[in-house]
Amino acid sequence: MDKTKRTTLKVMLFIVSIIFCLLPTNLLASTPYTASPLVKIGKNPNYNNSAGLFIGIQGIKNQLGEPVQGINLGAYQIEIDYNPAIVTILDVRDEAEMDNFTKSIVDVESKAYIAGATDSEPVNYDSLVFVPLVVNGSVKDLTDLTIRFIGVVDTDLNEVSIPEYHLNLQRGKVVNQATSGDPSISDALAGLQYLGNNRAPGVDEGQVNLINMGSINPLENQVGIVEPNVKDIISLMQYLVHTRNDYFEQVTPQANDLAITSVSALTNDGRVLSIEFNKAISSVNKSEVKIVNSTTLARIGVESVELSHDGKTLEVNLYDNPTAGNFVIEYLTDYTVTVKNLSFTFLRPAFNYGRIRDIDVNNRTISMNGLTFTIPTSTTFDFQASLGAKVRVWYNRNYEARNILFENETTVTGKLDVIKTHNPYENGKVTVDGVEYDLSNNLVFYNNDYSNPIGSEGTEYDYAKVFLDTSGKIEFISSYNFDDLFIVKSTEGNVAISYDNGELDLEDFIIVKDGKTISVSDLNQDDIVFFETSSNDGDGIAEVYNNSVTGVIETVYSDRIKIGGINYNWDGRFGSARYLDGNEFDCFDTDKAEAFQSGGPVTAYLNRYGEIVYLIGTGPTLNLNTLSAYNVENITAYIESGIPDGGTLDIELLNEDGINVTKSLRVNTLDKVTVTTPAGNSMVYEANDYYPRSTIEIAEFALADTGSSTFEIVALDSNHLQIGEGIKGLTPDNTADTVIRYTFDDSGTIIGLEFLTSRPLMAPLELDDDYVTAGNKYRLQPNTVVYDASNENISISTWSELASNDYNILEADIYTDEDYYVEYLVIKQTGIRQPASQITDYNAVLTSVLRNPDDEVVEIKALVNGTENTYLVNNIWRSICKGQSVVLSINNASGLVEDIITPTPEELFTGVVVGIDVADRTIIVNGLQFKLISSGYVYNAMDISAITVEPFRTIDLGDTVEILLDEEGTFYAEVITIIDSF
Repeated sequence: MDKTKRTTLKVMLFIVSIIFCLLPTNLLASTPYTASPLVKIGKNPNYNNSAGLFIGIQGIKNQLGEPVQGINLGAYQIEIDYNPAIVTILDVRDEAEMDNFTKSIVDVESKAYIAGATDSEPVNYDSLVFVPLVVNGSVKDLTDLTIRFIGVVDTDLNEVSIPEYHLNLQRGKVVNQATSGDPSISDALAGLQYLGNNRAPGVDEGQVNLINMGSINPLENQVGIVEPNVKDIISLMQYLVHTRNDYFEQVTPQANDLAITSVSALTNDGRVLSIEFNKAISSVNKSEVKIVNSTTLARIGVESVELSHDGKTLEVNLYDNPTAGNFVIEYLTDYTVTVKNLSFTFLRPAFNYGRIRDIDVNNRTISMNGLTFTIPTSTTFDFQASLGAKVRVWYNRNYEARNILFENETTVTGKLDVIKTHNPYENGKVTVDGVEYDLSNNLVFYNNDYSNPIGSEGTEYDYAKVFLDTSGKIEFISSYNFDDLFIVKSTEGNVAISYDNGELDLEDFIIVKDGKTISVSDLNQDDIVFFETSSNDGDGIAEVYNNSVTGVIETVYSDRIKIGGINYNWDGRFGSARYLDGNEFDCFDTDKAEAFQSGGPVTAYLNRYGEIVYLIGTGPTLNLNTLSAYNVENITAYIESGIPDGGTLDIELLNEDGINVTKSLRVNTLDKVTVTTPAGNSMVYEANDYYPRSTIEIAEFALADTGSSTFEIVALDSNHLQIGEGIKGLTPDNTADTVIRYTFDDSGTIIGLEFLTSRPLMAPLELDDDYVTAGNKYRLQPNTVVYDASNENISISTWSELASNDYNILEADIYTDEDYYVEYLVIKQTGIRQPASQITDYNAVLTSVLRNPDDEVVEIKALVNGTENTYLVNNIWRSICKGQSVVLSINNASGLVEDIITPTPEELFTGVVVGIDVADRTIIVNGLQFKLISSGYVYNAMDISAITVEPFRTIDLGDTVEILLDEEGTFYAEVITIIDSF
């Protein structure tokens, strides 16, 4: 540990009187009273004899130095500065039984608060509080406490000044003296003298520091109990003879020193022990062997001993102990085993046998027979592979697994089908990936982590792991049915990202591939992830399943295609198969199947039912390139006389790659024409497909002369008759200075045009803005394409690349999609950039609010951007509380909160969640759909004393949430706070 770094953690005791809070501070006496800190080390009989500090005030004197009798203190704070990496403060006790304060601990900037309620009457607050402490870490980790008394006044508003108090702590250093050096024999002797009532506890030199002593071996499985006892002194002595390390953990001595290396019980009652040595010992008689209960000091009688031929193993037979029940050596009890001058502390581990019914990968626990065991981090353990396994577990009193033995069982994974119903009269049959198995009459069945009877004949389960008994029958099944699938392009941290920029937060998921647990970082491009979010205690489970077939499509049917002589359904349990069209997924249908068929070989990814879920290939309308372009000049439309289908378009474009494109194209060579509204909704017209909302198929496109030098692109049927209304009107001046998208094949031939419709910018746009105002608010993205047409030399960039420029935007055309994102921005006019504001607003959720005696807010803690921070506030009065969603106005230079703003109803929505899309990070509340932005956060404030940051999937149907918008007038959320659950 780096001793130069000290994290300060403050514990403040607020015991605040309403009368005091309402009194003005200018009435405080100018010359303070004085007092001394009262700090004692001791054991608290009201708190399981825990060791800690009794803290209070003594010797109050007035300005003349005279003792003051019968004083009532109105309120004060006890502030303790300490290093939380070394010291743990447990629950503070109210020794005065005032019953009017509660404790709230948060871990941001290592500050903890003991915050008080209020009373209407003054109370004498100079009584003691008890602060139980535990010193952690190594004996080398020295630390100190600084105790301060802040804001001490009596009920007549006389200020009381109290000096700081300093206390040194070092684990195992029992005698109070200057903290230096390691624990020594004097510390062990002082501890024994304390246990013999010959040395007093306290902070003075020569007294015993019970905190340091009790921290040697805090009693396991009993939180808050750190009573010093004989076991601590024994451990300290073992440390002094180097059989325990600096953390008081038992260690194996050097190989050239004779030592006991292990002790184990050979019989169920523990009467026979086996003692192993690191090297041969010449001889041992039973009088040289002692077995003592380390806590009670009760000695177990040795009946006989036998040394092995190699001198490294000693078998010890103990006398029966009728007072110990059925066991001579009890489970989970420490015994000190001594052979000659060698000592060893032996804890007989408890034992459990059964199947693992639950796992928690993040907390590294397994559960069986109603017990939960922790797997040490030093042990490599495949949790998913262990689920359902029959094991033997030996564990210590902390339920930490010390040894696990797996039974040799046959397991099978795959899709499970019930082919014969299991009932009290027949055991039933299933298939796993097509292989048939009989079910045992002792079958245990789980689906999505719930114990249920297995389904009847015809029931199918997406994924199952089954365990066979010695006869080959299935006796345990853990099965899952998945809700959705996700196609992986890449990963960032715990988030999988798909080709359409969709995200799937897999933090805390159990992810399985080939029956083994994997991590998010193990995912590869084009992995197919099947998942559901209710299992694993709501953290979710996912399976990576990448079964695929490759070949040409031989035949296209209405709902399936034939590849390699086998028919594959493309419209199955997860809906229509998906394929990638540009950067968006589209649904498969018969027309797309025919397009893929003519494009050559395809690769079809299957689910465990053999259905196609994702397809990769090429075709005439796929494997195309689509770019946006700025119309430098108006599109010129004309019909060449004497030429059938002579409708022609001359276009001059500057595309988003900065390339000038000049083309003359026949309208009848286009495969697709699209017209997109300002809202981003598109009407698509495609050759060899039905005209929208019609049963007539489009044969080709043509140009119709509508008079006065105006034309329309129209759709024709196979008889060359126009279908419906014109698709897009073209005038001499309606396409210049606009953005279109054009699609071209590998030869550069334009085969598709999309005419986009813009909205005008309605408010000046700063280059650091996230939204534009164009009627509604639309979100800018870093990769939004920007065409700067404010001067003759048109330049092209992205929104993020404009940030360093020194202008703002006064006039522009905005092109948006249906999700309220800005796709393209055409700048028409710029202006002088305004100086940046010195105040920045942040959406936040409050976790703590501190006020001065005038009830002004002076300090807050708040969750901002997923991190809890502490902020000083510019002494403002606001009606705010913990758990509230607010906007913080923070001075960029000083970091001071200048204002705390309560969001308006247009900025903050509250309601019940009735719809969730985890992959799209959207929820439906009050009939409106809100999308959590990529930099947004979800907080759980159902317990305002411990508000936590959660993944998006934590949100459940029926939860009541507060939605703090990223920008008023949008449906993009920056903060979603869960405040209640159904």
